[in-house]
Amino acid sequence: MIPEFIDAEALWSRWTAPSAGLVVPLGLGPSGEVVDLDLSEPTAHHLLIGGSTGSGKSVLLNMVVAGLTRHYGADRVQVAAIDPKASAFDWLEAWPHCLAPVAVTMAATEALLDRVLHLMLHRHQLLQVAEVDSIQGFNARADQTQPSLVLLVDEILDVSFDAEEIAERLLLLLHHGGRAGIHVLATTQRPTGLPAEMIEAFPARIAMRTPVVDDSLLMLGSPGAAQLTGRGHALLRTAESDELVTYRGAYVDEALPLRGVAGPR
Repeated sequence: MIPEFIDAEALWSRWTAPSAGLVVPLGLGPSGEVVDLDLSEPTAHHLLIGGSTGSGKSVLLNMVVAGLTRHYGADRVQVAAIDPKASAFDWLEAWPHCLAPVAVTMAATEALLDRVLHLMLHRHQLLQVAEVDSIQGFNARADQTQPSLVLLVDEILDVSFDAEEIAERLLLLLHHGGRAGIHVLATTQRPTGLPAEMIEAFPARIAMRTPVVDDSLLMLGSPGAAQLTGRGHALLRTAESDELVTYRGAYVDEALPLRGVAGPR
């Protein structure tokens, strides 16, 4: 257990996954209430997590993935990952939810993004034929449903910096993937290094402790993240409201989700 984070099992024991949507618990608010996020909502289709080294970005991302795969079977959600440092998601390939090997090279990243973009376009065709606006509407009518796909990107600046073709693919997914049930979850320790267009394409943003006020302002429109006390403490903002939600994140051991991972349902 890491100090300042709450225990994932304690958090999960207080929360029940709703029957609809793609909802993941994040942590506990100031009054002990569970703070969660519904990725199926347009106001939270994609999530950017920013903060300084050691603030808890990777812990939070692991917690989100663990929460999704614990509460939803592989027929409800699949996961893919881009990890240029080859250190953040080495455990992911053991999970039944894993769509493809973790992409650690530029070539593998391009191939994975092309695969996800192809899936997005295919699903857009399905939505057009079914005359519905979202994958949720399609699944409500279809005999064979389409699982959500969560694409994890560790240090999105490292992935997209000086790689225009990668940045363009990511922006396409950010602008058009949500209604196809494709969600990008990314981390960055330097929000000021990202193009404003990319930051704005993330409707949901979480800021851990930031080293400078400018990073907090870019992420949240508020200087508050520069004043956070340390690991586990975070501020959440979604496109639904300008109001910031304060909470303490949870820590999950990498082996823990495998013991409780959800099967198909």
